[in-house]
Amino acid sequence: MVSAGIISFFIISYFFRDLNKILTGIISGIMVCLLRVLVSLVYGGSFLKGIISFSPEIFFYIVIGISIHIFIKFNFLNDLGKVFFLPH
Repeated sequence: MVSAGIISFFIISYFFRDLNKILTGIISGIMVCLLRVLVSLVYGGSFLKGIISFSPEIFFYIVIGISIHIFIKFNFLNDLGKVFFLPH
């Protein structure tokens, strides 16, 4: 399943350089997980099963936040050619 959250995370991280990427990753992961659990509950799912099923997304967003933090620290995101693997 593809989420618009991760695409938005990259775009927001690119335009708002001062944003704490790691903290944003943690908050985003928790919010996405809770939103998916809520949708699961609406469709008759169990809260505990929803938490177990969607909790790995929290770690995914944390890893993405750490990765973006490192990419920005080493100026990897300043050159969009590097980001999209374009030849110079």
